[in-house]
Amino acid sequence: MPVYTLRDEKTRDEWEVNMSYDELQIVLDTMENVSHVLQPSNFITQHGSIHSRTDTDFRSHLKAIKKKYPGNTIDNS
Repeated sequence: MPVYTLRDEKTRDEWEVNMSYDELQIVLDTMENVSHVLQPSNFITQHGSIHSRTDTDFRSHLKAIKKKYPGNTIDNS
């Protein structure tokens, strides 16, 4: 289930709740001065370059392009 952040507008206290969206709507409708705080999602970040994760067929293709067209700036390392 998703985790939502709620805020009491009077005290400005914030807390997290683990519930379905339908349950969240019931809580927001029944509790006065409580609002849902929109938070950005946690993103998975990349480590290393995209080129280091490419397969060998694509790297071979880059080598062929570099060989066929001298003077280009393709990095096939």
